[in-house]
Amino acid sequence: MQANRSNPIMVDELEATAGVASVAPILRSWARWSAAFAPDVRGESEPWSISAVDADFATIGTPVIERRSTRFASDAEVFVAMANGERVIVVPS
Repeated sequence: MQANRSNPIMVDELEATAGVASVAPILRSWARWSAAFAPDVRGESEPWSISAVDADFATIGTPVIERRSTRFASDAEVFVAMANGERVIVVPS
């Protein structure tokens, strides 16, 4: 579910709702980035949506990652590393 920013539902309130098995908050925002290796950007700043998760996100199921570093044994490990503050990014294809 997506909460209304002006009146968001609290995680503990949502967890107490009948039929809700688990909850993991996802924070969404926008960032600007640029990269010399991205030919379509050519060094100019480009807006991009970003999401932030905590460790609970990995415990209830994660999105499938098509290609990931061999450093991670599973998709869930990627999100746990991210939630633990490691410098990890997931780029949509």
